[in-house]
Amino acid sequence: MTSPASPFQFEHPSDVLKIALQWFDAGNPVALAVVSGVQGGGVRTLGDMMAVRADGAYAGYLSGGCVDSDIITQAQACIDEQLPRRVRYGADSPYADIVLPCGGALDINIFPVQNGSSLQRIVDVLATRSRCNVQLAEDGLVPSLEGDGASLATYKPKLTLRVAGRGADATAILAQAVSCGLNVSLWSNDEACLRQVSVGEGISTHILSTPTALPACIDDPYTAFILLYHDPYWEDYLLDQALNSQAFYIGAVGSARTHARRLERLRERGASDEALLRVRGPIGLVPSLRSASFLAVSVLAEIIQEYEQLGKNVP
Repeated sequence: MTSPASPFQFEHPSDVLKIALQWFDAGNPVALAVVSGVQGGGVRTLGDMMAVRADGAYAGYLSGGCVDSDIITQAQACIDEQLPRRVRYGADSPYADIVLPCGGALDINIFPVQNGSSLQRIVDVLATRSRCNVQLAEDGLVPSLEGDGASLATYKPKLTLRVAGRGADATAILAQAVSCGLNVSLWSNDEACLRQVSVGEGISTHILSTPTALPACIDDPYTAFILLYHDPYWEDYLLDQALNSQAFYIGAVGSARTHARRLERLRERGASDEALLRVRGPIGLVPSLRSASFLAVSVLAEIIQEYEQLGKNVP
């Protein structure tokens, strides 16, 4: 289900920073390029970053391809000089031969990584599944205090997807989520289904034996739970558990009629009307799909839409 990651799969700040720290700790000179200003349209936003190694290897991206190659060149020069620099592309840029097709301008601050402690603190905060405010300092990117007016950006913990189910729908959604670089977990009583998942960093599986003895659930406010069992025997207990979690999204596959019956069973089991409002069904932005691969894209699009709207009230 998994394949070697390309540099462009490292989109989330924690992923880029982890790569930068791995390279730095291994003795490789590294620079970090951070979006510090956006004017008009742009592919990326404030705080997005690339890690660049002295030999030109990189992780992350800051454009649709129009400036990334020059950023790598600038980062290599930054490493050679061991001095930070700021470059501007687009309007009022000295690089008239580098055009931003989207218009506007993009400011990039590039820093040689000379001490990984500040970057590690950002990674550590995100690992606790908490937001992390960051700001630009003279020597790089550092965490900042909540409400600090100097903050450049607020990083959210990476979206985590927990899927309970079996069959083509489950494996299709897991494969799509892995390709997007999300944290994913598959819960299933189908060992053949679980064997299709290559377990690794951010990718896990859990074998289910009986609905009354489920693994511990640790869904946090940045976790989406998707139920892909067409079986009340599993559905009711798994949804009971999810409703007692902090998951920002709870969805279950099935028709509108199936979902109505599902909600009635949950109501009979003691779920409040407020709790029932958390359970989505039918799921996905496109209704009545019959293809597992299309359903996967449709459901993930709905989840990502909700994730992007998570407000600052979430810690």
